[in-house]
Amino acid sequence: MERIDLHVHSNASDGSLTPTEVADEAMRMGLSAIALTDHDTVDGVAEILDYTKDKPLEVVPGIELSCYYNNREIHILGFYMDYENPELQKELAVLKEAREGRNEKMVAMMQADGLPVTMEKLLHGNPDSVITRAHFARVLVEEGVCKDKDTAFRKYIGIGCKYYLPKPQVTCETAMRILTTYGKAAFLAHPLLYHLGYAQIDELLAYLKTLGLKGLEAFHSSNNRFESEKLRSLAAKYGLAISGGSDFHGVVKPNIQMGIGRGNMNIPMSLLDTIKTLQVFSAKKRNPNRVPFSICLQFHDSECLQQKQDQEDWSDDLYHSSVKPLSSHFTTALFYFFDHSLRFDDPSDENTGCKCYDRHQQIVTDVIHDI
Repeated sequence: MERIDLHVHSNASDGSLTPTEVADEAMRMGLSAIALTDHDTVDGVAEILDYTKDKPLEVVPGIELSCYYNNREIHILGFYMDYENPELQKELAVLKEAREGRNEKMVAMMQADGLPVTMEKLLHGNPDSVITRAHFARVLVEEGVCKDKDTAFRKYIGIGCKYYLPKPQVTCETAMRILTTYGKAAFLAHPLLYHLGYAQIDELLAYLKTLGLKGLEAFHSSNNRFESEKLRSLAAKYGLAISGGSDFHGVVKPNIQMGIGRGNMNIPMSLLDTIKTLQVFSAKKRNPNRVPFSICLQFHDSECLQQKQDQEDWSDDLYHSSVKPLSSHFTTALFYFFDHSLRFDDPSDENTGCKCYDRHQQIVTDVIHDI
């Protein structure tokens, strides 16, 4: 079976590998296709497409846009982006400018207290990189201020910490307009990482579908098999396609490997084949009467964001297969099995799915950093 990974980052945003190195890693892992989905930028796409034009690796030009839903940051993937479109570049430049303003303020705050953080160190020789808090964590570790990046987030740049500043707000409407204007399909990324219950995810999907959402990321390194099947059921409810990806960042997230996540992912090429059929890609002309792009530069209050990681069950049956979506009858039966045998929360609890317990009572927690 041909395997793929539709959620990969390079050093064009907060990954550690160059786009060329990302392609080499994908081929080393035996993948047939990947999507390069850097945060709020398509700057790495041209390099990786040029490098792979004569290689046995299909690359989907993608992006991962951050936006806000009910004062909570969410991420939306865009596939087959018209990455050379100058109008798209203008839109993304506004996002980058807003990010840079936030980053410069954080640098100034740190320098005022004598911390050895500079924009040059954050850029790390890549002037086009989209700086995130992961870059700050890297510098704090390299300069010996923190022993690891988790400490950096916990003591210095995490939500509520002294040097934390939230990103400028981008509305879902703005993000979806960009993705549907300049891309083939928009997919909600890792729905379970927003600390929403399934009922709230249901509402989010219903809302985003009115804005043109085509699918959701049902398979992700943070999901177990039960959670992925639940997301597939939600996708079927709204007639949405599904995607899957590791969310690979290189050494930034060393426990996540491209194509296999934490070792149990198996994303089939059939998912990408379905995405290709959603609509024929074309460079869309912008509507001259559209609402102009704008971005609110007011920063969020920290309580609006969630940093707590969903508790994950990594028992021995964590294997993402390519089976067809479960019937409602079988899904119900499966849910009762998990509920009674593995002691899941009450199905009526809105937080069901945000946490689950492993059969050996060992809970594995992986802190998810708001980037």
